[in-house]
Amino acid sequence: LLTFALAPAPRLDGVTWEVTGFNNGRQAVVSPIAGTAITLAFTADAVTGSAGCNTFRASYTRDGTRLTIGPLAATRKHCDDEGVMQQEREFLAALGI
Repeated sequence: LLTFALAPAPRLDGVTWEVTGFNNGRQAVVSPIAGTAITLAFTADAVTGSAGCNTFRASYTRDGTRLTIGPLAATRKHCDDEGVMQQEREFLAALGI
């Protein structure tokens, strides 16, 4: 006898998500640059994280399977590696911000 149970909805809050790929805005999904970590952490009313060099915070709404993020506030630290700065711009744009 085989019995199926509905899996619980994925949790956002209480988990730190590490980004393994994102749309760079040029028709490609790319991995973060080696040595950088892009993260997202959700609370009941906000998402925070690291875009590789700078940190960010934004509100979000969840409607069923749709997640909308914004508006965004981010630190404005300059990183020495221009590639990391480009990665941050592309990642934050991918969030739809």
